[in-house]
Amino acid sequence: MPFKLVDSKGKVGKKVYFKGEYDRSEKKYLCDDAQDMWGFGKYVKPKQKVFVGFEY
Repeated sequence: MPFKLVDSKGKVGKKVYFKGEYDRSEKKYLCDDAQDMWGFGKYVKPKQKVFVGFEY
């Protein structure tokens, strides 16, 4: 399911991500950027607020 990150002020980001694998050493999820063709992702904490109410 695609999602966008929400910052601490409640602003929804523009980039779309997909949830990836949980990395136990980092204690975070490695999420893939939908527009990145090389597959580099971003580590996201499990308690990070996300926005899913949009059409992709």
